[in-house]
Amino acid sequence: MKRREYSVASSQKVTPNSISLLIVTVNWVDPKGRDRFGQATRYLNNLPVGAPVTVSVKPSVMKLPPKSTQPIIMAGLGTGLAPFRAFVQERAWQREQGMPIGDVFLYMGARHQREEYLYGEEWEAYQDAGIITLIGRAFSRDQPQKIYIQDRMRQTLHDIRRAYLREEGAFYLCGPTWPVPDVTSVLEEAVEVESAAAGDKKKKDGHKEIEKLKEEGILFSQTVNMVSKPTNNRAKAIVDAAAAGGWCVPAMCLYNLEGIIASVRAAEAKKSPLLIQLFPWAVEYADGLLVHAAAEAAKKAKVPVAVHMDHCQSPEMVKRAADLGGFDGIMVDMSHYEKEENLKLTTELTEYCHARGVITEAEPGRINGGEDGVSDTAELEGILTTPEQAQQFISTGIDWLAPAYGNVHGKYGPKGPQLQYDRLKSIRESTKGQVEL
Repeated sequence: MKRREYSVASSQKVTPNSISLLIVTVNWVDPKGRDRFGQATRYLNNLPVGAPVTVSVKPSVMKLPPKSTQPIIMAGLGTGLAPFRAFVQERAWQREQGMPIGDVFLYMGARHQREEYLYGEEWEAYQDAGIITLIGRAFSRDQPQKIYIQDRMRQTLHDIRRAYLREEGAFYLCGPTWPVPDVTSVLEEAVEVESAAAGDKKKKDGHKEIEKLKEEGILFSQTVNMVSKPTNNRAKAIVDAAAAGGWCVPAMCLYNLEGIIASVRAAEAKKSPLLIQLFPWAVEYADGLLVHAAAEAAKKAKVPVAVHMDHCQSPEMVKRAADLGGFDGIMVDMSHYEKEENLKLTTELTEYCHARGVITEAEPGRINGGEDGVSDTAELEGILTTPEQAQQFISTGIDWLAPAYGNVHGKYGPKGPQLQYDRLKSIRESTKGQVEL
């Protein structure tokens, strides 16, 4: 079993001889009705009380500011709340020692309060005791309109401006990677609003100021992708080699066994790698027989061949395809959702696929039109991908990025293709070395 890293959820000042961890056990039922479990969390959960465990402790990048009076602003998603419990415990200990303490702001994000209000009663007790100044709860699925952690921060922007900028507070973010750009944008907004309110002749650039605060150690970020990326994957190896060599790989959308055989033979004749692309219906057809046939053809081919699912728009189908076996990659196409939901689902499904050795592709923006098995997005607002949006999707852990730069699904209109190559170039430059387009 590979090693796992968890943030310590207790203060050494309060419990010098023990540590607490905040761990959510991972379990689910696969499409065949079988119970599945996370390897490490199941192991820890099944240990009897008092059982020895091999561990090591390394210093955290997150540290409280040097003065107890400096405010701290914490944003944690899910188990990302762990280090903040340690911080709050230490602030409570400092006050018990007679030290004055600064304001403590805690913003937390999860789906449902009933199921995921981690340490909820403890936070409320600290707030009643005057240790925590403000709790910004963002439970995205508990109301019709989704609310995220950055929304709660924006609602209290005045407090953040005061604590972070005027009183030299420290800001901490811990959890998965996908919310980082949106949370950072709130801080950039705070800088620019504060600059305007102060009457600065030259308006401050929020992005540059936040980067400066990171360098000065006033903004700390500890984000994780829960599952490491696959390292031995045929599709990734093929595209990586093509990118390094500056050549293209044919990706053939195929619908039957004859097409698979013909494409593999053509690839062998031309000594060219090949991606066999199947649509989600192939999983339903004959219990996935076509998928397994494609995987077997790829395995026996005399040239590198991989099997990729194109435009899988159902979270349930993504999981089913990853569990089926045979696919080297899956396009997790949640582009028919609004951006926040798209990012969240893409993060979750990428982790699911990576845990099974399957790489993922995602589509930021919306590519108008429709094709076989794909929701027609012509009636939706056509959103072109920006470099900033590309970075948000990279933070979900994906391996490939399918940007929208004027390309469409299906037929182009009377004017023909209106491709924005300058946009594509800027996206490529901003994502170089992180994903393949």
